[in-house]
Parts: sequence; C-alpha cells; structure tokens
Amino acid sequence: MRTHSAGKILAACIVGLIAGVLQPFALAFSMVCVPGTIIAALLFAWAGPVPALAYAAASAGSVWAVWGPGMASAALLLFVVPSAVIIALMRRRAPYFTRLKAAVIAQLSVMLALVFILFAGLGRSLVDVLMESMSAWADSLPAPLVTIMLQQFALSGMMDMESAQVVLSGALSAGDSLAALHEIFDRTGEALRLALPAMLISSGLITGMLATMLPGKVCARRGDDLDYVPLSGWFIPARLAIGMLVALATALVLHWTRVNGSESVVTAVLTACEVICVAAGAAALSRRFRQAGRSAVFRGVMIVLGLLFASRLLALIGICSVLFGRRGLISGYIRKKMEEKDREDDDL
Repeated sequence: MRTHSAGKILAACIVGLIAGVLQPFALAFSMVCVPGTIIAALLFAWAGPVPALAYAAASAGSVWAVWGPGMASAALLLFVVPSAVIIALMRRRAPYFTRLKAAVIAQLSVMLALVFILFAGLGRSLVDVLMESMSAWADSLPAPLVTIMLQQFALSGMMDMESAQVVLSGALSAGDSLAALHEIFDRTGEALRLALPAMLISSGLITGMLATMLPGKVCARRGDDLDYVPLSGWFIPARLAIGMLVALATALVLHWTRVNGSESVVTAVLTACEVICVAAGAAALSRRFRQAGRSAVFRGVMIVLGLLFASRLLALIGICSVLFGRRGLISGYIRKKMEEKDREDDDL
C-alpha cells in the first residue's frame, strides 16, 4: 500500500472520530449489515491504519458511554476482528475473491462467537441481552423522549389503530408510556427469536461483500488493487449454486418432517439464498447496463434503486443468471454436454 499524505490522514481521522462517536446509532443497523466493519476497512483503504484505529477507539468510547463496557466489548468484537482480517489480506494483496470469502467467513464467525460467549457466560441468548439493554436504556430516558419514541412506533404501524390513536393524542402518563415501550420491546424480542438466524446470516453476507467491494474500489481507483473485480464481473460459482440447492432442499425436508426449530432453519436458508441471488442479479444488471454503454454513475444509481425498491425482482434476475446465464448451472451443463457430443462426432 502506498504512503498517504498527512492531510489525507488527518481528514480520514476526523471522519473516523465522527463516525466512532455515532457508533451507538450505527449498531441499530447491525441486523442489516455491520457498519463498523465496512467503515474501518474503508478508512484503511482511504488513508491507512491510523484512521481505522482512531475509529475503533472512538467507537469503543462512545458505546461504553451509552451502554457500558459489556456492550462496548461486544461492539468491538463485532467489527474489529473481521475488519482486521480484511485489512491484513489487503496488505498482503490477496486475490479479490479470497478476500471476499474471508470477509464473509470472519463476520459470520464473529457473530456466532458472540452468541456462544453470551450463552456460555451468561446463560442468555443474544436476543435476551439486546432486549435487556434496550429496556435498561429506555428506563434511563427522560419522559418526553419516551413519549416521542412511542409516538414514532405508533406512526410506523407497530400498534393497532386504537392504541396508536391513544399514544398520538398524548393521553398516556409517563409510567404508561414507559410500560407501552417495554411491551413493544417484548414483542420485538419474540419476533427476533425466530428471525435472528436469518438476520445474522444475511448481515454477515452483506457486510462481507460491502467490506470487500467498497475498499477494493477505493484502492483500485489509485492503482493499488490490481485484483479488484467490479460488480459486473461477479459470477456465482457452480459449486455454490449446487450448495444452495442442497441446503434449500435439506431445510424443506426438515420443515416437512416437522423437526423442532425447522422454521428458523428454513428462514435462514431462504434468506441466505435470497441475498446471494440479489447480488447475482445486481451483477447481471450491471453487466447489461455496461454492455449498453451506460455510465458507472447510472449503473450505480439503478442498482441502488433496485436494491431499495425491487429486491425481489433483482433476486429473480439473479436466479435466472445463476441457472441460465453465461456461467449458469444449467447452461453450463448443456454446454458441456454439447462439447462432449462434438468430440464424439469428431472421433467418428
């Protein structure tokens, strides 16, 4: 990696410190992706290790101040280890897809390790710890802020119509508002118990992909990452496609035989397959736009809009690409059989 100027390092440190101070808010998005892993890798790609370390330190301090040392340690474990793996591979100039696989595996491994540590050390699940932390945090809030949060939940549709009208009218006392907020947390916790495996898997996949792609693009722009592969060059390997089909079939068999916990397994497998197919669909769409001569900005905007508003359509495009695309599973099989037939004809 090349040497960075003092001005760039200073600017990146300022950005890292600001992002670190805002880390308690970023943790709320960890079920979608882990922002800390992505930001730390991006800061390293932009200006080297100093801004990444400044971001880690500021994140630890801000989470400690808001939720205490336990949550600070968990937050650091959640993103420091995976980002350290990504940064180490970037420094070694490892091949692009090697970094991608390592980033996904590291992020998923850390999440599983965190679940195991909590269960082995405290005898509680990750959902229990999260909900208890949220409840304790809500208890420390001023009454007006509790009312505002409850009204936001009412506006978002998390209450029935009658309860929402009572909340929005401001008729609840401070104690009733806090009790209603705890009830919402309890319902959210019950929903999380079923969806948690799927959310962890999707978060690990998305985090690993973004934490490889975005820093890689930054390095490639200045010529430091010769192995960088743009999104249009992404293809789902045949072995991964076969593995997805086998995992999906196994999960469905478990569900049909009514094995305990099979619903969570099916949800997790479906979510993982959907994330991979969405990525394949975005890559296929990027290839088509590139072949049509569209600019990088246009391709990026259209893919982001597709991810936000038409993710199922992208997944469908991805399925077609995985099965029938240039390197698709079925098209590859047909091509192989045709080549074998041509060789047999030549032998005759």
